[in-house]
Amino acid sequence: LGLFLAGNGLKETDELGRRLQDEHLVLILSSSHEDLEFKLPDVAGCDQWELLIDTADDGAEQMLPCGQPTRLMARSA
Repeated sequence: LGLFLAGNGLKETDELGRRLQDEHLVLILSSSHEDLEFKLPDVAGCDQWELLIDTADDGAEQMLPCGQPTRLMARSA
């Protein structure tokens, strides 16, 4: 299961009427018993994705280019 939240999809504005923007977020969940390969979204204006949480490896740190394939470990997020 994958979820993409577009940071530029906000409709709220600040006190000066400027449209608010945030970072994009991708959440990938796997209930599979096998590791899965998936392609990170290739979004306009996105240079790279930063790994924030990996339930298969608490110490994981990674930066990956947009549109690049990567691996999701079995039964992880």
